[in-house]
Formats: sequence, C-alpha cells, structure tokens
Amino acid sequence: MIFKRAIPVTIFRAVGLWAIALCGFGISLQSADSVVAEPGINGRSSENSRMELLDDERILRVGDRLLFRVLEEREQALPIFVNDQGQINLPLVGQLDARGKTCRALAYEIKSSLEKTYFYRATVILDFQYSENTRGQVNVAGAVRNQRAYPIPNDRILTVSGAIISAGGMTAEADPRRVVLVRRNQEGEEQRRFEINVQEVLDAGNLEADMPVQADDLIVVPRRTEAGGTAYVVGAVNSPGVINVPADGSLTVSGAILQRGGFSRFARQRTVKLIRGDSSVPIEERTRTINVEAILERGARENDIAVEPDDIIRVEERLIAF
Repeated sequence: MIFKRAIPVTIFRAVGLWAIALCGFGISLQSADSVVAEPGINGRSSENSRMELLDDERILRVGDRLLFRVLEEREQALPIFVNDQGQINLPLVGQLDARGKTCRALAYEIKSSLEKTYFYRATVILDFQYSENTRGQVNVAGAVRNQRAYPIPNDRILTVSGAIISAGGMTAEADPRRVVLVRRNQEGEEQRRFEINVQEVLDAGNLEADMPVQADDLIVVPRRTEAGGTAYVVGAVNSPGVINVPADGSLTVSGAILQRGGFSRFARQRTVKLIRGDSSVPIEERTRTINVEAILERGARENDIAVEPDDIIRVEERLIAF
C-alpha cells in the first residue's frame, strides 16, 4: 500500500515540475515576444527615431559640408561634401545625387542602399558640419575690421549689428546707414536683399530695425559714397573686401578679383557669382555666373562683365575630398 500510495505522489510531483517548467518556458516566450514587440527595447525603434531627428527642412546644395556615419559601425563621423554636380561620394555606396533632398531624405536613401548588401540594419546619421554650439555661419564683408565668416550661436539670436560687432566693428570709412544683408535661397542664389540702417540701431537703440541673421547670410558694410561707388569681392580670394568702381564702367569682374589679390588656392574659378546691387533689376535676373578661368587663361573677354556700384562678386571655395 505504501508503494501504491507513493506512486501517485511521485507522478504528481513529476507532473507538477513539468507543469512549472512549461509555465516558466511559456512565460519566457511571452517575455521574449514582449521584448521584440515593445518599441525601443532592442534599439531598433530608438535608432530609427535618431534618423527622424535629422534635418528635414534645408535642401542640400553644392558646397555643403556634411558629417556621415553609421551607428552600427561605432566609428567616427566621416566628413563629406556635395560636389559641383550636386553629388556625394560614400564608401560602399559610391556616388549619390543630393540635389533637392534634405539630410533626412538622403540618409534614408543611404540606409536602403546599405541594407541591400552590407548591413542587416543601418542607422545612418547625416548632419551639417557645424559645431554642436552653432547653427551655421554668416559672412561679414566690406568696411569692417575683420572680414570673414562668423558662427551663429545655438543659444541666442545673432543680429546684423551683432555680427558686425563680432567682426571687430566698422572702420572709419564705413557707411552704417546702408548696410546690406543678402539672403540666399536653397540653391545658393540671392533670394532677397535688405538694407539696414545700423547707425539707427546703435545710436538710437531702434532694435526693431535690426534683423536676425540666418545660416549663409552675407552682410556687406559699404564705404561712404565715392566717385562711381563701390562694390564687394567676397569668398575665396586672397584679400576679400571693398573695391572702388570707376564711373566710366571700366572695371570688370576679373579685374575686381585681381584687385583683391586674385583667387585663393581652392577657388571655383569657373562659377564666380556676380550679384547685381541694383534693386530695380528683378531678383531672378540679379545673379550671373561667370567663368573667370576662361577669361584669364583663354582670353574670353566677351564674357567679362562690367561691375556696377553695390555689386557683390562671390567666389565659392572648391572642397577637396580626402
């Protein structure tokens, strides 16, 4: 009787242990399913959310400097740039067209390409190559003490007068009543031009007349009116600054560049921009692209346009990939 009674107890204990094991296994499966299904636990959703934070407003344009990395590689970001054809060149992917796309849109295109062959999952980060504390740069030229590009801080608004102060202030010959702010569109062409009376801002405290600057804006501080007027050469030349424009119209674009010391080492000599200062000219007709290399090296003088007062000659820098 003892044996018979022991058997059911043994069986009960065995069945109980199996039931507990199976229940535990079921719980484990359920927990595993929960881990996969719950957003962000295994990193997939959280990594996709990283890509959703990428810039989706500013359209990429020629000359943009970017930082590229794939989070799964755990390596430093790779500096890249948008070349003259509007393309970027990436390891494993090759050349991709960046024209008309934002950082986020292009990042997802890169992600799709990488996941076809090289990655099970690729979290692509594509950002503008700005410091973490800045949101781009503003160029200050003309009658200021230090003509160059200045960073726009992330934590405060930078105005036209503030940018001029960052440039060391105006020189003695500056005309603060006619400061010009040139704002470019997504393609890098002039979009709008504003004239600002900085003297009124600084002397009378009229802060409403002081405009906040945006990335890639150009501020030009003119000199007091001289015979024929003045124009401005900015960008990749050896000595950016103001030039006098003769009243007889004899100064051309190539001559203006030579007056400012000629092109710097990595200047884009074939795509020099001449931006007319005459506000009566329609915006779409104000910007001309001139191949100054052909003028200087091949004597194509018929393409050398005369410079007019208040014109801006912009020489972009040719970026080099390593």
